[in-house]
Amino acid sequence: MVVLMLLLVSAATNAGAALIDFESVAQGTYSSLVFPDVTITYTGGSGNFDVTDSGNPGSPISGNAILSWFQHHGTEPFKAVFNISVNAVSIGVGDFGADDDETYLAAYDSANNLLASDYYYNPADYYGGDYLSVSSSSSIAYVLFWEEGSYPGAVAWDNLSYSNNGPTVPEPSTFILVGAGLVGVGLLRKRFSR
Repeated sequence: MVVLMLLLVSAATNAGAALIDFESVAQGTYSSLVFPDVTITYTGGSGNFDVTDSGNPGSPISGNAILSWFQHHGTEPFKAVFNISVNAVSIGVGDFGADDDETYLAAYDSANNLLASDYYYNPADYYGGDYLSVSSSSSIAYVLFWEEGSYPGAVAWDNLSYSNNGPTVPEPSTFILVGAGLVGVGLLRKRFSR
């Protein structure tokens, strides 16, 4: 019976979470970055953006990060489109403290309805940054993130994380394990009833 309970708890808590830190992406200019669960594009200028060594301005930015500034100076957003069910998204943003940064993250459903948004102001004298986070009880189809400070687009974006904390559909192997557990419990009951 204990085995059956553990199997059921395991199946019910199989919520997924993922992190993209851009370390495995080669530095260079891109029109899109395609990962297993999400595709990232830039909506401004020619649509190109850079994966570059951030120079480590401080937490939460380190190593490779994405940046639109060198390809296009503007407030147009990056867009991350999910091909899985997602209900929470977070991304780090930071700078070297040379200017003020007004950063935004907005989440939308598949009908383009705004589900949630977040704002972070990074003062001109602050090295580093912070995380912007959104969550929704509805599935997030995509997020937009952008910057509107003194030099729009001159911030580094890093550590994109996303998850679905809602109920998940168990994998077929979970059903097999639960079935085997039920058979085992049945055999044990039969054995002890003799």
